[in-house]
Amino acid sequence: MQAAPSLFLSHRLDALVDLFVEQLANAPLQSQIVLVPNGLIKQWLFIEVAKRRTIAMGLKLLTIREAIPLLFGERETTAFSPNFLEMFCLLYTELTNSKDPDLLSYLGTSQKRLYDLAEQLSSLFFLYGQFGKDLLSPGREAKTWQESILETLFIKGKWRLPAQLESKPSSGQFHCFGIDFLSPLFWQQLFRCSSLSVYLFSPCQEFWEDLQTDRDRKRINRYWKKRGASSSRIEELDAYLREGPPLLLNWGKLGRATLKVFYEKDLQIEEGYPDLKGSTLLKMVQGDLLYFQTQKEIRRLPDGDESIRVSMTGSSRLREVEVLRDSILILVHERKASFSEISILAPDIELYAPLIEFVFSDPKCSIPYRIFGLDIGPQSSYLQGISRLVNLGLGRWDSEDVLALFENSSFSRKQKWTGDDFERFREWVEKARVRWGIDPLHRRKVLEEIFGDKDSLIDEGSWEQGIDRLLNFLVFLFEEDSPLQINSTELEQFIALFQGLQNDLKEMQTPRALSEWALFLETIAAKYLSVDLSDEADQAGIQSFRQFLQELRRADSRLEQKSFPFALIQRLFLRPCANQIHASHLHAVRVAPLDEGAALPARAVFLIGMDEESFPKGDAPSSLDLLRGNGEFIPGNLEKGRYLFLQALFAAQEFFWVSYGHLSADEGKAVGPSLVLQELLSYIKSSFSLREDIVKSYPSLSFDVRCFREKKPCYSKGDWDAAKALYGPKRKLSFWPDLSACPPLELPEGEITVSISDLTLLSRHPWKFYLQKVHSIYLDAEVEDLFFLQKARLVRAALKGSLEKVLLDSKETFRGVFGDALRLEVEKSASEWSARLHEWGIKELRSLSFLENCLESPPLEIVWEDRLKVRLVGEVKNVGDKGLVFLNEDNIGGALKVWPEILIAGLARKSPLVFSMKSGKSRILENLEESLRAYLEYYFRCLKTPSPLLPDWADSFLRKGAEDLEKKIQGALSGRNRLEDPVVDWVLARSELSSAEKMIDAWAPYLKGAFGSLLSLYPTRAAKGEAHAAV
Repeated sequence: MQAAPSLFLSHRLDALVDLFVEQLANAPLQSQIVLVPNGLIKQWLFIEVAKRRTIAMGLKLLTIREAIPLLFGERETTAFSPNFLEMFCLLYTELTNSKDPDLLSYLGTSQKRLYDLAEQLSSLFFLYGQFGKDLLSPGREAKTWQESILETLFIKGKWRLPAQLESKPSSGQFHCFGIDFLSPLFWQQLFRCSSLSVYLFSPCQEFWEDLQTDRDRKRINRYWKKRGASSSRIEELDAYLREGPPLLLNWGKLGRATLKVFYEKDLQIEEGYPDLKGSTLLKMVQGDLLYFQTQKEIRRLPDGDESIRVSMTGSSRLREVEVLRDSILILVHERKASFSEISILAPDIELYAPLIEFVFSDPKCSIPYRIFGLDIGPQSSYLQGISRLVNLGLGRWDSEDVLALFENSSFSRKQKWTGDDFERFREWVEKARVRWGIDPLHRRKVLEEIFGDKDSLIDEGSWEQGIDRLLNFLVFLFEEDSPLQINSTELEQFIALFQGLQNDLKEMQTPRALSEWALFLETIAAKYLSVDLSDEADQAGIQSFRQFLQELRRADSRLEQKSFPFALIQRLFLRPCANQIHASHLHAVRVAPLDEGAALPARAVFLIGMDEESFPKGDAPSSLDLLRGNGEFIPGNLEKGRYLFLQALFAAQEFFWVSYGHLSADEGKAVGPSLVLQELLSYIKSSFSLREDIVKSYPSLSFDVRCFREKKPCYSKGDWDAAKALYGPKRKLSFWPDLSACPPLELPEGEITVSISDLTLLSRHPWKFYLQKVHSIYLDAEVEDLFFLQKARLVRAALKGSLEKVLLDSKETFRGVFGDALRLEVEKSASEWSARLHEWGIKELRSLSFLENCLESPPLEIVWEDRLKVRLVGEVKNVGDKGLVFLNEDNIGGALKVWPEILIAGLARKSPLVFSMKSGKSRILENLEESLRAYLEYYFRCLKTPSPLLPDWADSFLRKGAEDLEKKIQGALSGRNRLEDPVVDWVLARSELSSAEKMIDAWAPYLKGAFGSLLSLYPTRAAKGEAHAAV
């Protein structure tokens, strides 16, 4: 006799477990079949039942997919319900054999398109099997190629989807636990079971099934407005639809759809809603939803409430995980929470798993963790080894692919190699100049497949030629090449291994039946790979691999031993396979994807990655979906995401902390929080009075000084040490003098030669000059080739020759939009600059050379009476007939960078003029020889002590004074207004700079005298006024 189904409702899964255990106690000797959404809740439920019953026996936990043969009448010999692997193979065969012209035009000869389409259709066909019963009716006429495939496989063929399978009453005790949504087809079949108990998450203990989301409410209002309903009736309807907590309205659509299915049946309903104890913000928000409250008064919260917190963590996921680590350690050390009471949920766990492993494994502040729902493929060296074998066999035999296989720990373990062996093989491959291809014939075949028939194809770089070269190294001595010490035995083993791989993997080129491919994979894996049974990922990997082989063998008989190319097997093998990392750590933080059944009860729930771009993911409409517009509710990512967020909110018992990156990683632009998080924050703001903002922004760096201003302990010693090194007292460089004293002048005697390039380096960067010239310290600083740098190079070159020739000879690329923009900018600037040269009467720009022992271009000599003669040698660029043309900004800092070149060019040309290309102005110099002599004296001083006269600080020293200099120094130290100069950063990180006032007092009087001519080029407004008055 069939009993009425039982429905158990609660807002907490642990309360549902209590009700479940009570039901089990009523039938202790009967076997119980429990349907769950996934493996995560299966494991959790098993442990929770064992806690309450000491031992969990007689339970058979299945996912819905695994339960289909029990729920529906699948006849193993005449009708089959396909799994994903079988569905993919079926659709591949039908698409390959299709004669539809539109389909053939789309697919062309692209195998990737064929596999992509087969995978997309597989998901859609399973959806049709739940919601598309009309599509599978025998009398339906096939109008499209997709409907023709449905008819061939599932109407006329032997394959059946759940909507077609014969319904039969299922005997035994059935329980559905934690399943939020099923298609009506599945619920109807479950209701036919002789005994059914459903344990359902319900966020409200009142009747809430008639609530509508804001979107649905507006749609209903528009409908009645079109039907001619009066405004008063529409307003009355709108007020009724608005009743209820707004969060429940917008987040609970999926749950309401499930409850509507149940309330159409005669059910025995039992509720288990534990009271919400406490007056924290979290408990009040949960209470508003649970008790269907819509309070209008603003409620005040006690001080120090941190039950709900939102963290904005910048642009880096790594920084988000660091903030997460600090938050967990605060709960553990200050709130006495245990690690097993903490749950972390993320929309895409694959993005965060490596970061969590890296940050949580820090020995100085380690956190035990378990990660669920993670693709085990990238974690297991065994599965990685199989993947690399497969890629090699179907690829070009690229040298890097072969070396990647050799480097795989599972492969090298099987060969009993050491790290030295692999490095030796890498050296052999490099010296043999192997690039790709087994032999010239293989290379020719690959190139012909890509480019078509070619008469002349380059055959250099194949493995065959590389091995011949290694043999030559063994026998002959090549003077032009670096000799290799090759052991003949090792080379023989290497060649034997390579030939074995070649012979074994060439079997992939011929289509075979699935069971044959299973045997092939099993054979090559056993021959070339070794499992590390001590590694948890490898244990899960070998289990996953064996299951895949079993599915191939099972599908082979059901697919009638049809042959398939190995590329199809590769596609199926590389599909993600969810598993666990550190599953044996029971007293650890639980990390899982935010998916159905993942929001398990925890004292503290952390949601990470909650930005508007990541959660909830929108649904991209597919033109292939035949169910579009059929009116039946099929939950998408938006509905699922909102309901999962609601479940996570109720799963949190004391703390519900959310984080997201509020800046984009690429451009640093603002990124908003997830829409559901925005709704939560909006509700809290309108309903509660908060003394402290629950939204907190964190600095982008974990060792930023602002992270340590709060009176909270720092649990990361590495961050603390980094902060102390950066912001604490600095150890002065032993060779970096105090800049608060200007050294006395000590002129050398006799004749000395000074390079013009040294003088220019000093004017451009006195600190870099001091490090290189005095201490031979050269800091690596890779300069990014930016757009304006490319433009400047080309324009300078164009001033000395034909623009067309410069563009033709240039190494810059002019392809695409940016290339066109660069060409236009160069042409425009070159035209403007040429016009200015013409206006100044300068025909062309040349370089002046001053050479040792050269009568035509002798060194420029500066003499200090009979005491010292300085001979200047080198080159000065951009010199016209009337003086130097400089391309920097037309200000004191810009002119300072080329000051020695200005003076040298003026003396050489006997012209006091200097020209600024940026402003188009010409200026008159005073006392050229005396100014150059003063600069050389400045040069001799700077050999003793570095000068503080950086071009960016020049205006402060020469005109504005200590207050302006102090602002620039603080900007450089704090990160604001940084000079973007690696030399300055390097020095400031290792020395303590003197105060601005001391440096001004020590250096400004001398510098104003030494650079008086430079100051006269840029008079202040007061000086200009005095000059006008004198006139």
